[in-house]
Amino acid sequence: MPTVLYFAYGSNMLAERLQARTPSARTIGTAQLSGYKLHFSKLSIDGSGKCNISSSEESGAIVHGVIFQLDGKELGKLDAAEGAPDHYCQQKLTVVNNGDAVDALVYIAISKKDGLKPYDWYKALVIAGALQQGLPEEYIARIFEVEAMTDSNPERKTRKVAISALQLAGYSELLP
Repeated sequence: MPTVLYFAYGSNMLAERLQARTPSARTIGTAQLSGYKLHFSKLSIDGSGKCNISSSEESGAIVHGVIFQLDGKELGKLDAAEGAPDHYCQQKLTVVNNGDAVDALVYIAISKKDGLKPYDWYKALVIAGALQQGLPEEYIARIFEVEAMTDSNPERKTRKVAISALQLAGYSELLP
């Protein structure tokens, strides 16, 4: 099966997190998706908000993210991690990488809900990925401004995995 280009805009921007899910993932570079905005509007099964994007008519609307190349055989693993096709759907969108338009696979939540808050550990994953990949400072600052909530379940498996990824990537200072 051929390789797939994947545009990550949320917690999968952190290379260690994505590679734990799809070991073949290799960073191609940063990219921008014009006409879209980033939100924490995907209702997770744990009740928190996860990253989502939506089209926007707003002037200057842009989502920054990372293009990864991965083995197409691992797409099923990524689908499972993202909850596709029940929670996220795959779409091919055109992103810009170093001035070149590239078609990449993007996951977009099937339904969204305004007013959700991410868990602090999830927000830390998104910020760590943005820092690791060198996204624009003003974009990262906007993510820092998102209000998060404390996860009341310290034994939550996804929390433990997230903390391990943050520690492995050297971003322990972002931990709550």
